[in-house]
Amino acid sequence: MPLIRDNRVLLVEDMETFMVVEHLIQDGIISETDQEIIQNNQTKKEKAVCIIDIVGRRRSRGLQLFAKALKETNQHHLWKALKTAGSQKGNVLKVFYVKKYISKNIHV
Repeated sequence: MPLIRDNRVLLVEDMETFMVVEHLIQDGIISETDQEIIQNNQTKKEKAVCIIDIVGRRRSRGLQLFAKALKETNQHHLWKALKTAGSQKGNVLKVFYVKKYISKNIHV
């Protein structure tokens, strides 16, 4: 996925993996088996690489929920990097956040 590829070094260097994994499990992007594979990695960077690879296999839904997990775990600079790259490329994140905005307003 271009958004992840274009931000891969930043994500690997800066991502706090533990809470991101918990959010992705909750959202059904990472299975318990995936979690075990991630946890078997020694370093934070190795875990980040593993998460990025799994998210990349989940296509646009994985990317949307990964971005949401970054935002909800206060990793705003990573979330903004994906969002900025997505808006420049007209990618899936823009659609996701428009849908979320509309959905919030409908339920208010």
